[in-house]
Amino acid sequence: SHFGILEELFDRQVEYQKTLDPSFFNEFLKKQKPFITMVTCSDSRVQPEVFGINPINNIFSVRNIGNQIINSLGSVDYGVNHLKTPLLIILGHVRCGAITSALQGYENETFATIRELNNLCFPIGEVRKKSFKRFHDMVEEAVLENIHYQVDLALKRYRQRVESGELTVVGALYDFANLYGKGKGRVLIVNLNGLRSKEEILQRVKEEERDLWREFLDEFFVSKGWEEK
Repeated sequence: SHFGILEELFDRQVEYQKTLDPSFFNEFLKKQKPFITMVTCSDSRVQPEVFGINPINNIFSVRNIGNQIINSLGSVDYGVNHLKTPLLIILGHVRCGAITSALQGYENETFATIRELNNLCFPIGEVRKKSFKRFHDMVEEAVLENIHYQVDLALKRYRQRVESGELTVVGALYDFANLYGKGKGRVLIVNLNGLRSKEEILQRVKEEERDLWREFLDEFFVSKGWEEK
């Protein structure tokens, strides 16, 4: 029953509260100090906790269908310009229902949902023109293109903060199905400040940090499109 769900939910909340020392809250009683603004899909399988940190006071979370900046501009602006988080992460994910709907058709959804899905026509437009052996492949290619598109939007909107070194925009992909061979539940980087290849990134970093970056990128960066990987 709905009551049973509600009762269990709040019982669990009390148990969670007991695990926290009261001093835990002191740091952010008056003001939040997150270091990440994260734009993620509303999909229940994708949560800020995938990074293994407590999101409280660390992640300013913005969620909508298809992890789209345009549908939550005010919230993203607040995180970047007001809270001044050094990182803006666009977190897409494999098997995205919003992308699937945008490719298949969604005329039976509510007007509000249609309006939000309509904005996906821009990033997936070119993908639609290609031929794929399987629809699944089209979806995954569109997922990547959408992440790149959102990063590009962010770079245009927050150009000054990026150029001054105050902000880094990260395009990331949550792979809970092991489609990229790194194991279920891995988060991969596909775009860093508009750069889509390891070579481009390595050319921009300081020479003394290049080896560290190379090791990091080898583990976490995916530079090929879905069809090329």
